[in-house]
This record gives sequence, C-alpha cells and structure tokens, in this order.
Amino acid sequence: KNQFNIYSDYSLILSIALLDKLKDWCITNNCDLIVANTGFFEPKNTDPHTLRFHEYLKKTSEDEYIDLYPCVAEFVQLDFKKIQIQNDNHPNEIGSKIIFECLKDRLRPMFSNKLLQ
Repeated sequence: KNQFNIYSDYSLILSIALLDKLKDWCITNNCDLIVANTGFFEPKNTDPHTLRFHEYLKKTSEDEYIDLYPCVAEFVQLDFKKIQIQNDNHPNEIGSKIIFECLKDRLRPMFSNKLLQ
C-alpha cells in the first residue's frame, strides 16, 4: 500500500524499469523507441504519479519523448473541455484528430531524417 504513496519513488522506478525493458527490446530488434503523450491533459490537473514520470521523460529522454501538450493546448486555447467526451476523461473525435495532427507534425521530420541516413 505504501508503495503507491506519491512520496515513494516506487511508481517512478517501476515506470523507468518498464521503459528500460522497451529500450532493450528495441536495441535487440533494431528499432527506435519513441514515446509520446496524447497532450490531452493539463499538468496541474494530472495524477502526481503520471506527472512525475512525464517530468522525468522531459528531462532525460529529449530525443525519444514527444510531449504533445503544448501543441494540443494551443489548438484548444487551453480549453480541453472542447475536445473531451462528455462525462468521460478521454478526447472526443475532434480531440483525436488534433492529437493526430500534432503527432504527425512531430514524427514527419524524424522519419524524413531516418530515410536520409
């Protein structure tokens, strides 16, 4: 029970361990690991465990972590309710399209650079 207390590092350590396993798998299988969030969250209203991992990724995984929050927030002018399914915590169809557009814009240069190598 105490393991999931926000003052414990357990959730962060577990998240990092899982990420490391994925990285190892990618090295073994000759692929790149790219992690992206949906951008459909406000850091101030995010679960502390999720926010802690998000902040860790932003600091340590700059080349492999895509933070879509700034792009999505700009699209909706910080009004996430516009793209939220009513009585749910997930993006609606419009929100999904915005997330796709933001991700596409970030992935396209990565794939273009890979093709040129």
